[in-house]
Amino acid sequence: MRKRRKLSDLKCPKCGKQPGEIQENAEAMICYPLENGKYIDTVEWAPGDIKGMYAYCSDCKYQWTLRGILQITDFEDYEEE
Repeated sequence: MRKRRKLSDLKCPKCGKQPGEIQENAEAMICYPLENGKYIDTVEWAPGDIKGMYAYCSDCKYQWTLRGILQITDFEDYEEE
């Protein structure tokens, strides 16, 4: 996906402030092993497909979908710390 947007440019469509959080939405497979018909106290999981991203405004509590962005690395100014 082409990087077109910057994290630093994100603004809440409701109040105009920068979001306090962005959320990556992805599927996950969670496996609950059984032994003799009983649950064993270990859980295995595997990440799945990324479905999209959302932003959340800490000020007005509004949440919105980030269109054209599927994951954090799609932002032009994303840098790992």
